[in-house]
Amino acid sequence: MDSPNPAVPLEELPQVTVELLVFSINGNPCSHDTFSQYIWRPSLEKAGVLKRLYKPDGKPRKAWHDPEGCNTYHVLRDTFASVHLAAGEPPATVAAWMGDTVETIYRCYAHWIPEMSGAGLRTMNQWLSTPA
Repeated sequence: MDSPNPAVPLEELPQVTVELLVFSINGNPCSHDTFSQYIWRPSLEKAGVLKRLYKPDGKPRKAWHDPEGCNTYHVLRDTFASVHLAAGEPPATVAAWMGDTVETIYRCYAHWIPEMSGAGLRTMNQWLSTPA
């Protein structure tokens, strides 16, 4: 995104928090159900991940076959967190971006946080093993 005023660097502009990231083609907020039914699931069907179910008369149902049972668009949120944590972004930063607590980030995504160098453990072991 470019700064609306090129004389002011983007980093210096005030931050704005928004609740909605998806809008309809008319600029109206797009609900969870609308996004899922008309954008997310059809996209996954085209990618071969989901299969639309049909009524006996051939009309499409509002149901999809999801063999893995995990293809909700919530995976976008999980992917966002996982990618940033695996790249070494601090859990507190990711929590702030996602509107979560650090505890939630650790509970849900700790397996994506890279192993630390072990310097603290080595220091503690050295300190405990040094004679008084």
